[in-house]
Formats: sequence, C-alpha cells, structure tokens
Amino acid sequence: MVAYSDPLTEALRRYDAFTTAELAIVSGQQAYSIGGRSLTRGNLKEIRDTIEYLDKRIGVLKARAARGGIRIRGAVPLP
Repeated sequence: MVAYSDPLTEALRRYDAFTTAELAIVSGQQAYSIGGRSLTRGNLKEIRDTIEYLDKRIGVLKARAARGGIRIRGAVPLP
C-alpha cells in the first residue's frame, strides 16, 4: 500500500532531491566508471529546469494553503 503524501510535501521532497543531484553534478560527481562501464548521473540543464518548475509549484501550493485550499465558485447543485 502506498502512503498518501500531500502535494506540497511531495514537491518539497522532490525539490530537495533535485537540489542534491545538482550539487553532486556541480561538484564533479556527475560521471564515474564501474567495471568498465561508464555511468552518468544526470543532465544539469534538465535538473535545473525541474528545480525551477518545482520552485514555482511550491509557491503555488503554499499560496493555496495560505488562503484555505481550493475555492469553488458558481457550482450548480445536483438534483
């Protein structure tokens, strides 16, 4: 069974993971070899784009939480 995580918590968790990956790449830990195989951890541009997206998403989620969640306007009741 998968535990439920609210969107803000999940976005913050992913933001932390991607910033950790960015630091690893910047510090030279991007590529390494094991048993003759060369491995690359990630594409720095993609990681930075994802960090930017997550930063905006976190801002939206925090603003939504501050005003009390989702608002519904003009709803029509079901018969």
